[in-house]
Amino acid sequence: FLESIAKWVERPFTDGAPGVLSEAASDVAEVTQRIKEDVGLAKAQSKLTVYYDELQAKTLPKMNKAYECEDLWGKSHNVNLFVNADLKIRSMAVTVVCKLDNLQRNVNVTWTLLRDLIEAKREKGEYPMNGQIEWRAMMLDEGKYVGIDGSTPALTSGSIDAATIERTGWDVMFVIEVVHFPRTVGFEAFAKEYLDQCRARPELSGDEGCVLPEWSKPFAPSDKGFWTDDAYMAEVRKHFPQWDAAVAAMDKYDPVGLYATSFNKWLLGK
Repeated sequence: FLESIAKWVERPFTDGAPGVLSEAASDVAEVTQRIKEDVGLAKAQSKLTVYYDELQAKTLPKMNKAYECEDLWGKSHNVNLFVNADLKIRSMAVTVVCKLDNLQRNVNVTWTLLRDLIEAKREKGEYPMNGQIEWRAMMLDEGKYVGIDGSTPALTSGSIDAATIERTGWDVMFVIEVVHFPRTVGFEAFAKEYLDQCRARPELSGDEGCVLPEWSKPFAPSDKGFWTDDAYMAEVRKHFPQWDAAVAAMDKYDPVGLYATSFNKWLLGK
C-alpha cells in the first residue's frame, strides 16, 4: 500500500518529507481507515488514534531506514515524517502570559492538566488527540527592546498592552499546542475542557497570569466547534485595550475588506 502512494522526486526536499503525496494519500484518517480494513480490523472511528499509533509503530522503522535518518533525529524526526508537509493536520493552542519567575511552575500546571485529561479520556475509551504536544516560551514584545523610537507591539499581539505589562510585571508567554488530524472524534470537546481547566487555575488568572488564544490557531471552542464561543471572545477582548484601534486600522487600510477573511472579520467584531 505504501509503495502505491509513493512518488519519485527529482530534487532534494526539506523538513523530513518530500511533500508530494496526493490529496487522497495525505488524508491520514482515510489512509489509516483503509489500512485497518486491509488487515481485517473492525471500523471504529473513535479508536482512530490507537490504529494511527499502531501504523507508526509498524512503518516508522522502515521509513527511518529509507530516509537514513535513524541516528540523526531519532523519534522527533519520526513524527515529522508523518506530519511535516504532507498531512492535513490540525491543532489547538493555548497561550499563557505570566512572570518569568513563574514559568516553570506554570508549564508544570498546564502539563499536569493535559496529562490527567488525556488519561481520564483514555480510561473511558476515548482518544481525542493523536499528534505532537508542544510547549514553547518567548519573552514579550516590548517596543523598548527594538531600538527604534515609537516601536509598539502589534495591535492584537499575544504580548498584551504595555500598561498591563507594567502593572503586572508579566514578561514572558508560553504556548501549549496540541496536534490532531481531521475527523478525530471528540477533539473540539477535549479542547474546550482543557481550555476551561486552564482558565480556572488560580496560577493562570488574576494578577498571576492570563490564558489567551494563539491567534494563528483554532481557539474559542464550544460544543459547536472552534471560533464559536462568543462569551470567551468577549473576555479575550478585555485584555486588549487597543482592540478598537485594531478595528480602526482595518477600516482605514482595507475599507472594502479586500484582504480580510471571514475569520478576522469575526475576530474584530465586524
